[in-house]
Amino acid sequence: MISLHRQEANFERLYGLLGATERPDNGGFIRRFPVRRGSEFTFVQAADVDWIEGLGDYAGLHVGGKTHLIREALTSLEARLDRKQFVRIHRSTIVQVERIVRMEPSVNRDAVLTLRDGKTLRLSRTYRSRLEELLK
Repeated sequence: MISLHRQEANFERLYGLLGATERPDNGGFIRRFPVRRGSEFTFVQAADVDWIEGLGDYAGLHVGGKTHLIREALTSLEARLDRKQFVRIHRSTIVQVERIVRMEPSVNRDAVLTLRDGKTLRLSRTYRSRLEELLK
């Protein structure tokens, strides 16, 4: 029988291989995310992700009404995402630009974004100029 530690190490190696979906024909960006469910992996297409939440060493992929956890920090994930499709709006949030339907000014040059599904997210003034550049 395989020890739990060894099984976990095998899953981490497999996750790394499955996560290596960046290809030259798509600019080297992530096309899909391997999502672990027990002892199985399923895939979430990048185009289906509404927004991504940083959770320490993990990221929560919000797709429709579901959240899928992946083991990758938001900073490293951000570097592998298509910058024309995804934009960081807060230190703990990345959003798919096409999901944004409204931007309302808030205090301190911050703003509140509303997504297609009605979800509201805070846009920090630190990241506002990058989003405005993409929305032009």
